[in-house]
Amino acid sequence: MNIKAVLALASIAALNLGVAHAAAPSQAAAVAAALPQTRLEFGVANDPGNLGWMTASGVPWGYRYQYLSAGVNTNQGWETWNSPTGAFATSYMDASSAIGYLPVFSYYELLQSNPSTGTNESDRDYSNLNNASTMAAYYANFKLLMQKAGAYGKTVVVQVEPDLWGYLQQRASGGDASTVSASVSGSGFADVAGIPNTAQGFGRALLKIRDLYATNAQLAIHASGWANGTDIDSSTDPTVNAVAVADATAGFLNSAGIASNPYGSTWDLVFNDLDDHDAAWWEQQGRDNASFTHWWDPSNTTYPNFTRYLAWVGELKTKTGRPQVAWQVPVGNQYFLTMNNTCGHYQDNVAPYFMSHASDLFSAGLIAVLFGAGNQCQTTYLDGAKDGVTNNGGATTTDALGGCAACNTHTSTVADDDGGFLRQFVGQYYAAANCLGTVIARSFLNWYDNASAGMVADNIHILNPGAGTSSGCVTVSGQAVASWSAGPGQETYVTMPRGTIGGPVTIIVSSGGAVLASQRVQFNQSFNEVWAQTATQASTTSFVNWYDKASAGMLNDNIHVLNPGGTAANVTVSLPGATAQMLSVAPGAESYATFPQGTIGGPVTITSDQPVLASQRVQFQQTFNEVWAQSATQAATTSFVNWYDKASAGMFNDNIHVLNPGGTAASVTVSLPGASSQMLSVAPGAEAYANFPQGTIGGPVTVTSTQPVLASQRVQFNQSFNEVWAESAAQAATTGHLNWYDKASAGMFNDNIHILNPGGAAASVTVSLPGSATQTLTVAGGAEAYVSFPQGSIGGPVTVSSTQPVLAAQRVQYYSTFNEIWAG
Repeated sequence: MNIKAVLALASIAALNLGVAHAAAPSQAAAVAAALPQTRLEFGVANDPGNLGWMTASGVPWGYRYQYLSAGVNTNQGWETWNSPTGAFATSYMDASSAIGYLPVFSYYELLQSNPSTGTNESDRDYSNLNNASTMAAYYANFKLLMQKAGAYGKTVVVQVEPDLWGYLQQRASGGDASTVSASVSGSGFADVAGIPNTAQGFGRALLKIRDLYATNAQLAIHASGWANGTDIDSSTDPTVNAVAVADATAGFLNSAGIASNPYGSTWDLVFNDLDDHDAAWWEQQGRDNASFTHWWDPSNTTYPNFTRYLAWVGELKTKTGRPQVAWQVPVGNQYFLTMNNTCGHYQDNVAPYFMSHASDLFSAGLIAVLFGAGNQCQTTYLDGAKDGVTNNGGATTTDALGGCAACNTHTSTVADDDGGFLRQFVGQYYAAANCLGTVIARSFLNWYDNASAGMVADNIHILNPGAGTSSGCVTVSGQAVASWSAGPGQETYVTMPRGTIGGPVTIIVSSGGAVLASQRVQFNQSFNEVWAQTATQASTTSFVNWYDKASAGMLNDNIHVLNPGGTAANVTVSLPGATAQMLSVAPGAESYATFPQGTIGGPVTITSDQPVLASQRVQFQQTFNEVWAQSATQAATTSFVNWYDKASAGMFNDNIHVLNPGGTAASVTVSLPGASSQMLSVAPGAEAYANFPQGTIGGPVTVTSTQPVLASQRVQFNQSFNEVWAESAAQAATTGHLNWYDKASAGMFNDNIHILNPGGAAASVTVSLPGSATQTLTVAGGAEAYVSFPQGSIGGPVTVSSTQPVLAAQRVQYYSTFNEIWAG
């Protein structure tokens, strides 16, 4: 994976833009300003002609980088790209600083200098490094750059010779940099007189030149993942020891001027690169096999993967003591339809993973990620392909080796070759990171999954019921990943990059009033929605009606537990007839428990020494459902479910489960208009269920009891499963909201808004949806009715307003699956 200069000789005409030469600022201060290190920063490869894209993107980028290349003695190098000599660097630094970007130069001159003798890059580099004439010109060229940097006077980063240090480490064969020859004092260049003719001397000489002319310049040496003989970035070998590989590289780099320098200062930073092509490009070249691949596993199960890379980075940070920077990171993604694996639009999963795991990168020692295409035809954030806005005709592009099964489903609206991925998600990162300092309100969801097989979409919808604009951010596992803003009465949604998985999800309001948030998940051809909950809904004891890992089709049944508080929670998850499961959940974290295959029964009881939010996430066949646990405070002597159906095609089971959280047996009646009432006796701490005969349909279902109980409806529709809790009259409201309505998207066959009136007076109800004609209905006391909008309707929010308190719910048929959610 040898890095290529970005075809500098071929692109000089594009770079020679005649940028005006700004007046040189005063001499640099004695010590350079420190680079920002309070969070992970982002930057992009950006030449003068494309600065406008950065500013127009609206992203507060931290860095901007540019190759300086084409050779020190070719009369085509960077010093000739503008007039007078060296003005290109000055103009680039001035233009970057004027907007607030830190300028970075990738100084890649040795390979392209003359005579460059050899059959491969390593030999050509080494030949030039030991050529006295070439190196005299090299030191003079580097001195010119330092003089321009010194005149600039502000912080500038110079990354010195990516690849070279890896080649030299290989030549050292386990030795340090003093064992490899180089022309230093032997070059005759006055500023490096007396410094040994070794690779160690070469590194120290560059640092001395920096000290003489530009103490404001931060110098970076480069760590290559392949330098130790095993490529940490592509090897599939699970026995590769990332720490040992990093130790060897750190040892060599330390000897090249990190650990000490008797002639001056030491290196300030360590850069590394992941790949110089997008993974799908390599795949098309047939370069992947059983022992070597450019696709990294985002689940961190097989190799190569991100956990191993970050272990390598972390060890480099520990052993060098220097901040780390990931450079020339591939831009490809698996999010936009644009990514169809053609020239300029190749898929990769590094950028999505990095964006959704920013805090992991920062914890490992990375202070910046610099995105950039390393070769022609690779994905870039610009419209490099000159093909405008592209969405592949609406068709997704499956890449099995990259773990993408028609996963790039989003429509691009910009001409960027990456579909706009960087501008969108880096922008969201900065907006979200900035919002974390102010928290007005929080709500939670247990888990987010845009990575597992079958997870087609996972969107967090946010509805603002207030009179003013609200804004904030959404985090997954504590990492800032998306920002949002919603005007009065409006709703919006955010989604995370492909590959994001974890929990909890936290919806933060940083300005304005509280919001209603829900999670809408498409798993295969099933749909599920669940409202977010707040810390006030947490409980030390809560219940789920039924657990099932025994029935045919019940593939997963997990009890997730989220701790919204500031103290660790010790949690017990118990089920009659099964061994209790124990969890310790850190503050702000989540965990889950499951029982062995074959377990079935109820109720599930979650007890904790701190208030927690628990939910049950079930995979039935190829469908998914989630329901929150409820506490005894939510129990009622009368509660309702909107609709019962064992008559419609595909409705196989419809059971009303009743859980008694109290200490006294409950006598329960489950009634439905037109059907014989069902009677249950439910012992303290137990649960039971009732159902009506095949062919029964209607509503509402009323559950009355001599003791407060928790009732829920569990429905099997075709090969899907859904559960919804019953609600009581105390939860009825004159205004209710639902986030989204959809009778337009493929597979959305039915979307009905059901209204149940638990009171004694008739309710006049209005159901409204932006862009659609308002629906009105009258619901008699104790009755229920429903409305629907015409085929083709889509949008949100749905607002239910009534003259009497009512209970509203949305019942959706998506393909051959069913989901119900109460209005919030």
